[in-house]
Amino acid sequence: MSNLLPLIRIGVFGTVSLFSFIVLVMSAHILSMARITIDFAALGVAVAVLTLLTLPVMLFLGRIRSGALPSFIAVELGWTGFLWVMWLASAGTTASINGSGGRCVDFGGASTLCGEVNAIEAFAFLNWLMLMGYFVVLLVFSFRAVQAGNNHIWTTSVNDANFEGGHNHAVHQPAHTSQYPPMSVAHA
Repeated sequence: MSNLLPLIRIGVFGTVSLFSFIVLVMSAHILSMARITIDFAALGVAVAVLTLLTLPVMLFLGRIRSGALPSFIAVELGWTGFLWVMWLASAGTTASINGSGGRCVDFGGASTLCGEVNAIEAFAFLNWLMLMGYFVVLLVFSFRAVQAGNNHIWTTSVNDANFEGGHNHAVHQPAHTSQYPPMSVAHA
């Protein structure tokens, strides 16, 4: 499964980016129709913009440049952890406004917004689940690699990581040098 992790990463980051774009458009539409600022829509716009500005960049840098700081597993864990918490907050605020069972509250007579609120809630929960699942899988694989002897796992990218243990082939270790100069053989 660890050799499938780069493909899972592409799938999760790509799908989350697509869903984030959908949430951005729908939340912006609700904000443009409302006479007041609606908290769940504003949070949806903010989290979607953060996601769209960072996940595609992390995905792109991880593919083209080995050793870039944004592609380190430690950075990726921190950022995806932050994003899944933000998507959970967005989904929760939308669900609290939306009521239980998908019933929409009346937004000043704009009943057409009810479907958009339901969609924002659904896509926010899906983004939360995908990012949290990826975060947990990456964290478990990274800890298993450390236990197997790969202490450099945190500073490698998912594409270059050796989750099976041992040293990473992407990390260059200096050659062993002796403290004594080589002995020369005298010819007699």
